[in-house]
Amino acid sequence: MEFKILQSLPFAVTVCNKDAEIIYMNDKSVLTFLKNSEDSIIGKSLFDCHNENSVLKIKELLNSGDT
Repeated sequence: MEFKILQSLPFAVTVCNKDAEIIYMNDKSVLTFLKNSEDSIIGKSLFDCHNENSVLKIKELLNSGDT
């Protein structure tokens, strides 16, 4: 999947698949959410880096198909 256009955006963009697995982060997202820019959470679950309320909302969105 191509994400080139997202790389140049001036705000954080994190993309997950339907299983809540993180598949892409632009540079701003890495700088915003990771302590060390060499760290990676690509391949990890969104559920692992959000609180319980956020996890419920993410699940609702994924189940509804909305964005």
